[in-house]
Amino acid sequence: MDKENLAAIRQSFANAALGHKIQEVAASRKNKGANFFKRSEIGVVGLVLILLVIQSQMTDNPIFSYVAAGLTVGEILLLVMRQTYHFDEDVMSHKNAASAYMMLRDKYKSLIADIIRGAISDEEITKQRDMLLNEYQLISRLSLPTEDSDYPKAMERLKLIEDDQNIWSDDQIDHLLPVELRKK
Repeated sequence: MDKENLAAIRQSFANAALGHKIQEVAASRKNKGANFFKRSEIGVVGLVLILLVIQSQMTDNPIFSYVAAGLTVGEILLLVMRQTYHFDEDVMSHKNAASAYMMLRDKYKSLIADIIRGAISDEEITKQRDMLLNEYQLISRLSLPTEDSDYPKAMERLKLIEDDQNIWSDDQIDHLLPVELRKK
């Protein structure tokens, strides 16, 4: 068994698993923003319609016209902000990146299983390792940026404790793998 390549592949597997979870966290965060704007817009439009009905019944009181005009301006600002920040598109992009990382993570698991079983040659291991690393780098380049706050939430969802290292410990990687693929 090629222990050096297995170690590198395990590290890359953990990176893909974390990338998957970080993108899910970012999608969830941006989805909250999108939902806030959607609910706000519905509420403001509802108020404008109510004021329109009240205004039609009380034509001698211009206050309802002023309030409705102000709310209409607020609705326009909400629409502009929602269009400017592309919440819905960002959510979809993060979900797509999470799916891509998840598929890559599963490919790494299959490769780890093949290595443990001795089903593939050392040359094939190296070839697949490099191919998957290129795929990881492509997904990372095409993914939307995330925020620093997404990382600890992703670690929490993975039920991992941050160890202030730049590499994954065997225990952390084993936690992410099925029992049959663990080192211990």
